[in-house]
Amino acid sequence: QEIMHRAQVGMERRVKVELEFRDENASDIDTYLQSVATDEGYAAMIGPVSAAKVDIAARACRDQKKMLILPVTTSAELQRIYAKLDHVFFLTQSDIIQMEAMFALLDGTTSYEVGLITSDDMYGQTFYDWFGFLATERDFETPLICVLDEQTTVDDGIRMQYEAFENEIYIHNIFFAPSKASDLIKAKEAMDRMEKHANEETMGFYFRPTLFCSDICVNEEVAKTVQSGFEGVEPTADPASGF
Repeated sequence: QEIMHRAQVGMERRVKVELEFRDENASDIDTYLQSVATDEGYAAMIGPVSAAKVDIAARACRDQKKMLILPVTTSAELQRIYAKLDHVFFLTQSDIIQMEAMFALLDGTTSYEVGLITSDDMYGQTFYDWFGFLATERDFETPLICVLDEQTTVDDGIRMQYEAFENEIYIHNIFFAPSKASDLIKAKEAMDRMEKHANEETMGFYFRPTLFCSDICVNEEVAKTVQSGFEGVEPTADPASGF
């Protein structure tokens, strides 16, 4: 609220904002989104973050044309679906631009094989749809594309990299765009196990790939566990970031 007050300094007309916070992971969040969308006592909704919840919120706000402000919703599919609605505001560029920023991190690399591990949902859809095209445009090979679903786990994705290594396909870099930040902890644990096993099998010749993480992995709790050995991008107000 203090930030919003400071942002209006010097303006002739100011708005006093009363914020009500709600955890989007709460068990009753779907009902809450519906109630806020239809309650005239609320002027707008800010968030949620996850693509699945954004879709629910946007559908709920459509009939009443309740203002929906989405600071970090990057799904290109959601931006396409709701682009024509004048009460829905996306404040971040899409995951197509995010992937371009991730590829920019590979500038100067001597490895031209890159993999993708992403989720089987609306968030992961953009990564799956555009990864091959953007990689080919930059002369990268894409021998590993793993979509996480009910049958396919993060462990499976890391195992695919090792199986490629056994077949002399060397994937040094993997783009990682899961559905939740905690999957990065699972990825680290899977990579630790695979590195130990692989080094025993190859007498130390195995190399550990670098995960380039999408914005979904930016999380304070995860950062306490995963502190080094990973790279990535996140939405920022700095134009120099490219995203």
